Amino acid sequence: MSPVLPIEPTHYQCLDLPEDCTVTEMQIAWVRIEPTLPPPLTPLERRDLPADRTDTRRAEDRRLARAVLGDPARRAVYDAWLARERAAPKSWINRLLCRS
Repeated sequence: MSPVLPIEPTHYQCLDLPEDCTVTEMQIAWVRIEPTLPPPLTPLERRDLPADRTDTRRAEDRRLARAVLGDPARRAVYDAWLARERAAPKSWINRLLCRS
């Protein structure tokens, strides 16, 4: 059974970075990745993206990952959420899904 909140790929995995990377390492990775991405989508185009892992979806995921990890406050919140989700017991998820 899959978790309620999918945490994979993480923002770090989207950018091919370790979770303990520095801001400088993230900026270097972004300089390497950005030229390979298609142009950004408008909000309406982004809304209509299919859920499957297309190249366009992966590009938007990478832009989101950079926005979150590039801001120290947002990165701290994301790291705390990621740690909390990984530490959560799986039993509460099963109980939540079994409710009618």
